Amino acid sequence: MVPRKFNIVDFDGFDLAGQYGEALPGIYDKIVDAFWNCVYIMCFGLKFAGFDIAPQYMVPEMFSDHIMLNGIISIDQNDVITIPSIEPEPPAPVITYELLEYIESNGTQGINIGRKIPTSANILCMYLAKSGMSLYPWVFGAQYGANTYAGLQLEISTNKSIAWNGTSTVITRADIRYVPPIDNLSLVTTSTESTANLWIFALGRSTEQGYSSMSKIRLYYCKCGAWTFLPCRRKSDGVCGLWDAYAGVFLTDSLNGDPFVAGPVLLEF
Repeated sequence: MVPRKFNIVDFDGFDLAGQYGEALPGIYDKIVDAFWNCVYIMCFGLKFAGFDIAPQYMVPEMFSDHIMLNGIISIDQNDVITIPSIEPEPPAPVITYELLEYIESNGTQGINIGRKIPTSANILCMYLAKSGMSLYPWVFGAQYGANTYAGLQLEISTNKSIAWNGTSTVITRADIRYVPPIDNLSLVTTSTESTANLWIFALGRSTEQGYSSMSKIRLYYCKCGAWTFLPCRRKSDGVCGLWDAYAGVFLTDSLNGDPFVAGPVLLEF
């Protein structure tokens, strides 16, 4: 490290014996460097007036080139104090994301939100289904009981989507959307929270595995109560996932499946 040098331009010697911790007047405005104007320098238990030093600026050998004997420091006028430089902490890396129009799954992915569906939550979703799915995949959902769920299930054999509210089907079966226009689908949960975590691109289950029934869909938007999930991509490594706007975190595939396919970029944030 390159030491900093400061000239004492006008200084009368002080006998510091017996004055530990006492402010010594007239020091701070004698140091020719504005860098120290907002810093306390403490050395050997002595405080120089006008300085507030943080622990990382404590310099025990500040006066190593000068006489230090029995608490007496001798500094002459126009003398030079050598203080080691403090290397700044490297700045934290800036992680940026791209908001995408959608991300697309192929049946190998699922995102565990890490929270249970809350009480009486309105759920909104925008999606398009892809062909080649198994019989009963889920766009999103969580288990409530042995055969009770909340979320959106796809019944491929009849080409219908089924919305569940935690107790029963609450929306008449609607045609599965494979092409635009995209519909908003809304449902309301029961008065109790789910027993399993909410999953997107799959169903959250109250089992040891914790999930099942992954889907092949293009997801544009999902909202559960106060939670909003937006498709996005982390620029540093190109990984796609969902931005959890409620928690302020980026959620990636919980199953280590194939990478999500990214839709067009809408903006960076």
